[in-house]
Amino acid sequence: MIFKIKRLIIFLLCFLKFFVSGKANKKVKDPRKLLVAQTAKLGDMVCATPMFRAIKEKYPTAKVFVIGNNINKELLDGNPDIDGYFVYKNNFWELVRAIKKEKIDFACDTNPNLFILAALYFA
Repeated sequence: MIFKIKRLIIFLLCFLKFFVSGKANKKVKDPRKLLVAQTAKLGDMVCATPMFRAIKEKYPTAKVFVIGNNINKELLDGNPDIDGYFVYKNNFWELVRAIKKEKIDFACDTNPNLFILAALYFA
């Protein structure tokens, strides 16, 4: 029940932010910092790793950040295509602050997750 209330509150906050700030459709031609959110299980992160290399090939000077859980962080340790990692610990506002601090130019979510998508929108 509490989870449903949290989800409803986040949804309503996003709806209010939309009326204040508008769409999140800024066009970036040469992004300097990119963020890929992959909060699913280990196998999904393994399948997402070629995307990091493709991003680095397309934008060699860009920094690539990833959002995921602790297990996935261990998987990506030492990956030369990853410049930073945010551990998602179910603390929504802490994640929003961390993303805002990095001033990310472009972000994408590889799996449907309302909290991550809302965090990207707020950041």
